[in-house]
Amino acid sequence: MSNVQSSLEATGSTPLGTDCLSFLQIPHSTRLFTDFLYDFGKVSNFYPRAPHSPEKLTVPQVPADRIKQVAAVLDRQNRNFGAGAAALKNIERLGNGAPVVITGQQVGLLGGPMFSLLKGLTVVLMAEQYGAVPIFWLATEDHDLEEVSLLHWPAGDHLEVLRTAPAHVEGAPVGTVAFDEQIAELLQQLEKQFAGSEVLAMLQKSYVAGETFGTAFGRLYAQLFAEFGLVLLDPSDPDLHRIARPIYAAALTRWKEINQALQQRDKDLEAAGYHAQVKVTQSHTLCFCLMEGVRTLSAMTDRGLLLVNRSSPTQN
Repeated sequence: MSNVQSSLEATGSTPLGTDCLSFLQIPHSTRLFTDFLYDFGKVSNFYPRAPHSPEKLTVPQVPADRIKQVAAVLDRQNRNFGAGAAALKNIERLGNGAPVVITGQQVGLLGGPMFSLLKGLTVVLMAEQYGAVPIFWLATEDHDLEEVSLLHWPAGDHLEVLRTAPAHVEGAPVGTVAFDEQIAELLQQLEKQFAGSEVLAMLQKSYVAGETFGTAFGRLYAQLFAEFGLVLLDPSDPDLHRIARPIYAAALTRWKEINQALQQRDKDLEAAGYHAQVKVTQSHTLCFCLMEGVRTLSAMTDRGLLLVNRSSPTQN
């Protein structure tokens, strides 16, 4: 921020004023969320710590070899995104055992809504506070293409809706959906308003035909956060899935225990006057898989593990 302030002083510019709105003033904020922020005593049974707790970060015990494997994948991913030296240095720190602070968001069109950027800045500041590595989780395995394929863009006194609809398999993870030539036409609309701007140049470099929602988002954020050391993580990487095999195996082996705990938590929340956060059935597991390019639910029944796609269940 000191560099920004120095630049403003040098140019005689005045920074914009800011106002902080309480989530209590924002429509549709859930009571569980607002109590978590403003009346933590009511929800302390459901969370390990308050949101602004002065306690030190809890660092989970992870095998050193697994950390180094993850760091190697992140180094490859971030180099492919075009990350700067600061991010690569942070990945090296992670490989040597540094703690991490993680945020994440869906890989929305043209970088997504403004709060995606704010999440990135917040995790950078938190990591700096705790001497940790900031990581931004790209939700490339999400399958809600409708939600990420449009953007409201400021245009004078109104908002324009920008949308793209590339060909894709219904139900496929958004990280696999590639842009076609329509993305160039969409960027031409922005060029009329922002010709010559630095951010437009970044968008044009990142969002091109052939790139996916995941890779384009990653390339843009690598540029935007080049000086801040933000590390990007694409969870759909097959190497990360191989590293996570022990976690997936435990989730399937202990599925009944986990399922019962989730169902009990739903009951506890409702008994406390809140709504259940995720509806869980008796056959739910925490795992999905890809079948013919479609994200597919896995469920446990008396017949064993079932993979349930759009048409019919298939026993595995």
